[in-house]
Amino acid sequence: MAPLAAQVVPVNLPAPDNQPVDKTKPVKVFILSGQSNALGFGKVAGSSPLYSSIFLSADPSVKACKMPVDNGALLPLGIFVSKQGSEKGGTAHLVDGHVKLSKEAVEPTDIKASHVEKFALGQVTATLPTTDQPHTLSVSAYLEVPYDGTYETHSGMGASSQCIAWINHQKVYQKLSDKEDAVITQIALKAGVRYPLTVRYVGTGGSATFWMEQVGLEGKGDLKWVVEKLGRFPYMQDAKGKWSVRNDVMLNDAYMGKGKSAPLSAPACGPTFGPELGFGYVLGTYLDEPVIVMKADIGNRSLGWDILPPGSVSYTHEGKTYPGYGETLGSDGKVKKPGPKDWYAGKQYDDYTAAIHNVLDNFDKHYPQYADQGFEVAGFFWWQGHKDGPNAAHNSRYEQNLANLIKAWRKEFNAPNAKWTIATVGFDGENMPEHYVKIAQAQMNVADPQLHPEFAGTVKTIDTRPFWRGPEVSPKNQNYHYNHNAETYMLTGDALGRAMVELLGGKADYPSAVASNKNAGAPFMKPPSGEELARLASALKPIMLDQLIPAYIATADSIPTYRRGGMELKAIIANKAPEETPRKGLASQLDQVIGYYNVAGIDDYNWKPFGPDMQKAQWHYHSFDPKEKMTRNAKGKVGDMYRDVTLPTGMENWHSADFDPTQAGWKQGAAPFGMNDGKQAALIAGCQVAHCGCHLTPSTLWEKEVLLMRQSFEVPDFKLGHRYRIIVGGAGHGWSGEGYALYLNGKLISEAKGGYYKGGGAARGAYVFEDLMPEFKKGKATFAVKAFLRRTGHRGKLASPRGHISVWIQEAKLPPVVTDMTTATEK
Repeated sequence: MAPLAAQVVPVNLPAPDNQPVDKTKPVKVFILSGQSNALGFGKVAGSSPLYSSIFLSADPSVKACKMPVDNGALLPLGIFVSKQGSEKGGTAHLVDGHVKLSKEAVEPTDIKASHVEKFALGQVTATLPTTDQPHTLSVSAYLEVPYDGTYETHSGMGASSQCIAWINHQKVYQKLSDKEDAVITQIALKAGVRYPLTVRYVGTGGSATFWMEQVGLEGKGDLKWVVEKLGRFPYMQDAKGKWSVRNDVMLNDAYMGKGKSAPLSAPACGPTFGPELGFGYVLGTYLDEPVIVMKADIGNRSLGWDILPPGSVSYTHEGKTYPGYGETLGSDGKVKKPGPKDWYAGKQYDDYTAAIHNVLDNFDKHYPQYADQGFEVAGFFWWQGHKDGPNAAHNSRYEQNLANLIKAWRKEFNAPNAKWTIATVGFDGENMPEHYVKIAQAQMNVADPQLHPEFAGTVKTIDTRPFWRGPEVSPKNQNYHYNHNAETYMLTGDALGRAMVELLGGKADYPSAVASNKNAGAPFMKPPSGEELARLASALKPIMLDQLIPAYIATADSIPTYRRGGMELKAIIANKAPEETPRKGLASQLDQVIGYYNVAGIDDYNWKPFGPDMQKAQWHYHSFDPKEKMTRNAKGKVGDMYRDVTLPTGMENWHSADFDPTQAGWKQGAAPFGMNDGKQAALIAGCQVAHCGCHLTPSTLWEKEVLLMRQSFEVPDFKLGHRYRIIVGGAGHGWSGEGYALYLNGKLISEAKGGYYKGGGAARGAYVFEDLMPEFKKGKATFAVKAFLRRTGHRGKLASPRGHISVWIQEAKLPPVVTDMTTATEK
């Protein structure tokens, strides 16, 4: 196909024709740089839905939100009395006499009702209308969903779930007894359309619950979806649906890939791509000579520091000094020359430049096929600004630094006439935060001939804000990487390419930036607050009890270790210890199940105190400072305090069942034991973590680094259908707790080598599985604990000593769905 140099580059580019390139002209090299978005996060294929499931409830308490468990969403479901009106609910038709339902039942139409009334169909706490006489109940209403999609229907809860439901005269739900599972038939529904709904019940009374689940949710926003579902950029695929390849455009990853090169295509970019893809397809179409698109980029880099170019001098902003190119700051805050291992202003600029030179200075080696025609650095394209935005100083100098970069690279690569196209930041589109609006304006200013006449006709900026796409149509909810949306990355690269065509003297039509609304879906939403969740509990109850809890238990065994959040449910059910001795933690899949019940407003299965009040009981104790000092690493950072230490003379067997603490001179004190920077004070006054207790003021001061404590207790018999665990409290938060060892009758049953850091705070201690139960039949059970005060602060800094510890037993009643799975032995 003839080049388009003398024509207008069309919106939909022609498919690559793989014709021989013009070898009489130098190869045109275009260099892409910036930070992570230039590196590229547009997903090529395989995106997942924003939500794994979407539930819709007609309960009036429902508000649109992310589900408080799993990755689901909750939306209101419209159920109306009439096809046109706004009144919510349904109409009950009570017919005298009870008619038994069968699988062959048809939707009732001409109902001869003895009693008709409107009621709150869909409200979980509402009851179905009934009378004292035998009767059959049918309900009519109109249903409306918020989004196009495929839906499954769930009618009733408990006894009222025995019914048949029809939507738009199609049977969608059938359950005729409590001994059978519901038969659910999926139905496709359109948003904004009111469909007739009829429900006929087997019995009388019961909950008026009605809810639905949108199924068949698709991942959106990857390139495959954009091309095939939105119909955009059709030239990215060939006639067989495979990714097209531009053999006339070579993609060279100069920095991250150390000069790796391949013909441009979506797969050549890897699982994700940047603006190089759209840019390269446009320039390959426009030019008849070979094109090389070279990338020099990496994430988390600022123009005001890492990529600071030559010509940028040190300055002061709000009383603080900032180094110029090739400089760094000393510990005194003054500018200095960097040492051989120091990072400095412009270090990334130098690294980018060296990587580009490594390819261009060895051009014949990298591209022997083009050795005879040579190359020309024809242009640069730039997309960056995320890291500079929040930094007020870097933000204020962005325009100046970008102008310096243009000049520096034109000089460095002997390309005084090389064109520059720039993409603004576009985070959140028209709702972009003010500090990024300033960056975008600086990027626009550089291309303004009134402000920068030196760049007139050679620099052009495109505004990416119209290209923003929300997480609801994207592979990921990640604002700073444009939600990994392929359409955003393609539109950006394409626009940069068309702007380059115009700077090179050509003409181009630009694709529309308007987002399609034909694939609208539930938007990104936040989970409910604690107060909101309490109001939602009744509405969520049928969803949790009838769907999520059974589904979780059915799939618990197949959940991979990294996702299950602790010990396997099957170990809890079997009441047998896993192959981990001593046991390290108490988080388990049972906690997930308990959490599901809590969402439904049910706390019957929560962990609760059991047996004697050990948490406040008298204990024998001894506290000492070991001769083995704390250790620091080569950088002087402090690690965990828990370590092997020399015990005081005569206390070598302090944890054994026959050790006499009184004879060894131990003191007695009430739990909890604790210390906060030398004071007998609580650690976190507002702590509400049930397995922690650090809000309690210590009854006994934890005097020195190591604490040994022990006591014997009468423990009641354990009950069938329950599970038990021993809690070691005082570590229910991130950056809390230290290492400990827990003994039962002289046997080590749980040990932790250190405390929690960022994101920590799970329960610690040991489950009382069947192997430990005999220990409680020997009379009193003796508990012994060795614990250390915490000294580790943020980033390994030495912090003031603190600690809080108590020990107690908890029990949890197993929910029915779990007890049904317990072993025959326990039953």
